[in-house]
Amino acid sequence: MLVTLGHVIGVVLTFAVSRALSLGVYVSTWVTHNGFIQSHIHGEDAASKLWNRLKKSRCLLADYVVNERMWWPLHAGVLGMLCGAGGLGWSNHLSVIRTVGCVHCGLMCGGKAALRLGHVDLGNFFFFDRGLCVLLAAGAWFSPALLYVAVIHSCCLTYTVGASSGLAQPYSNYLGFEYCRWMVCACIAACLVDGAVGCAQWIGLPLVLTDGVVELSLLVSTGAYYFAQGAGKCRLGQHWFEWPLHNRIENLWINAILRGHLSRFVSVDVAIQMAGFVRMMRVPMNCMGLIAELLGLATVLPPPISTSGVALRAMFHCAVTGMTGLFDWEGIVGNAVVAMLLHSGAFTAAFALPGVVAIAAAVCIIMSDQWAVWVSERPDMATKLALFDAADLPMCWWDSPYMRMFEWSVECEVSPGEELAFPVTLFSPYDTLITDVHTRLMNLKLYPGLDRTRSTDRGVIRSGVWGLLLHREDSKVVYSLVDTKLDEADLVKHFCPESPDPWTVTAETDWDESPTCVALFQFFRGWNSHVDTEWFRVVGSTLGGFHWPGEDIVPDTSPLRRPRRRQYSVTDGRVTKAHLRRIKTWFTGERVLLLEDALIGTIDLVSNSDTAHDRLPRTLSGSLDEKTFGDFGTLTTSND
Repeated sequence: MLVTLGHVIGVVLTFAVSRALSLGVYVSTWVTHNGFIQSHIHGEDAASKLWNRLKKSRCLLADYVVNERMWWPLHAGVLGMLCGAGGLGWSNHLSVIRTVGCVHCGLMCGGKAALRLGHVDLGNFFFFDRGLCVLLAAGAWFSPALLYVAVIHSCCLTYTVGASSGLAQPYSNYLGFEYCRWMVCACIAACLVDGAVGCAQWIGLPLVLTDGVVELSLLVSTGAYYFAQGAGKCRLGQHWFEWPLHNRIENLWINAILRGHLSRFVSVDVAIQMAGFVRMMRVPMNCMGLIAELLGLATVLPPPISTSGVALRAMFHCAVTGMTGLFDWEGIVGNAVVAMLLHSGAFTAAFALPGVVAIAAAVCIIMSDQWAVWVSERPDMATKLALFDAADLPMCWWDSPYMRMFEWSVECEVSPGEELAFPVTLFSPYDTLITDVHTRLMNLKLYPGLDRTRSTDRGVIRSGVWGLLLHREDSKVVYSLVDTKLDEADLVKHFCPESPDPWTVTAETDWDESPTCVALFQFFRGWNSHVDTEWFRVVGSTLGGFHWPGEDIVPDTSPLRRPRRRQYSVTDGRVTKAHLRRIKTWFTGERVLLLEDALIGTIDLVSNSDTAHDRLPRTLSGSLDEKTFGDFGTLTTSND
């Protein structure tokens, strides 16, 4: 009985440590170090000083260590514990932990940190930091201490370059990266608890941590991440079964096509025909996706069930990639590795534990989800900042037939007067942000001045670039409009109540007048400063604009435009003008209606005056007050 109780305590304690460590790593590197706290708690002057320092930094890890002294106790304690029991190397009985941790660390360092170039507006590509990321990821195979240093450094690099723009967000939306960070922290937590038990044994305490407890705690972490995704979908409606029965997933497919997904292979007419099949299979498809995520709770069950659940999640990510263009390759690789380890018997010791230990592990998974919900419902912004972990952000929404997206085009010196399509993948490392900016525009009320009719459109429906809806009442409205089969004129009147008021940004535009638009000006100005260099052209041509390996591989160029615009490439040279258009579409079930295609802004880069842009951008375009940040909870809980 005492042995079983010890196993239960070991699993619960290890998972609690992994959650606390993941939160500590995220808060210390994102919330504190990327300027969010500095700008919204300590003021914008502090944020400007921070970014002036980071842009000139020769090593972001050294800058972090020197300047973030408040986190020294955390890092010193973790590193001391990792090295105190087993020395610098890995213990032999932690081979599974080493494999899973190093695979996910490699995905972190390679996927989002070392290989994603861009950052033209910073003028610093952090090549030394990228090389250091690769070295630390390789060194993690030999030492858990280096694994911890690698995760800290990859977070510093990824969050610094990804949150430096004036378009920066209040939370990280690097989905695959956050999953890998979550898993690496789970592996480090297992090493920490194992080291603590070793220290206890050294001083004479009769504590034992079996291999099965360590392995099961790792399975609990991967299960908890996905179970929260499925639970979030169950909370979208008044009853848990509303989403799988009533969500119209065919709209997700159509909206992806209308964003340019598979545009070379699938026409809009063919996509509509395929949407008919998706519509017939909507309930089974919804249920399969929901089951794949809720099976995170079954990760602690015997190998045939747990292996099938993990493998199903890898296949689920592949299906999502084909259907939407959201390429969560970290999730595919990470789940595939865990599934292979389960199949090979690497977790045998975990499943040899008594059944009550598995029940305790399942309770940990459920409590992890409830903790995330509790944090998201906190009314105080400071509390949310201190307790929110971006790995808890669930991907759950209602799929809408109405989509409101942005499309970029540019004019360049090589072909003056011709507008070229500028896919959002060229905005690396802000490409995911530029895609997601529309959702934040409508739900968090950020980015003032970017879309002057935002408030009016938000009063009609709160829909983002995917057509996603976070509120059940909004989904009921748009689904009823589809069922009543309104004609095109009525739909235009309903969804386009106000004509756009286009803006123009030049080198003389003041930052305070239009911070979001000026931040975009700075990106294109940085692009022009590097586009003539040979290495920039070579890398941009081979890697598709520094985006690979990104998550959202959809270009946001509308296939409804006739004639099609030629796509811009780095060989087209400097950009002279950039145009931002707003496109609204509606899917009736049988055809796609173009409700609006309107110019909302122009960035004029012809002016030679740069004096107005020497100031550094804020970390957020616009104020994020208490009331506004309260809407952030809808993104983390997706409640009505």
